[in-house]
Amino acid sequence: MEYRKSYKAFVIWLVVYLAAMFSPMLLPKDTDAGLVMRLVFNLTSLGLVVLMWIIWRTESVYWINGTTFEQARDAGSARRRAFALAHMKVFARFALGYAIFSIIMQLQNVGFVADIVAFCVGLIASALLTLRIRL
Repeated sequence: MEYRKSYKAFVIWLVVYLAAMFSPMLLPKDTDAGLVMRLVFNLTSLGLVVLMWIIWRTESVYWINGTTFEQARDAGSARRRAFALAHMKVFARFALGYAIFSIIMQLQNVGFVADIVAFCVGLIASALLTLRIRL
């Protein structure tokens, strides 16, 4: 099968992700702001895992920053899949860790400032951890 450059799956993912981001607005007006924030952060972390899964499934590793289509094509299928899987694992660990953290914070009625810090630090750390992954 010929390896082709396409952004179709990315565009579909983006449309679905944006729709998901607006879904917390459908909650009742008196919903706790912390819960809404936690839902948005969890949807974002889950969305990143889904994006990495799409990249793994389609081998579209050129969507990942710093990787060109030519590099991806020349790497071969096995290396592309391993590269994408390594990225997916990093973001999946972050998503799972943040989900557990946010549930605990919600159950303890802790303000959402802790979630903002945890989410931002965790997301940045995950992104930095992927820098060492080479195609």
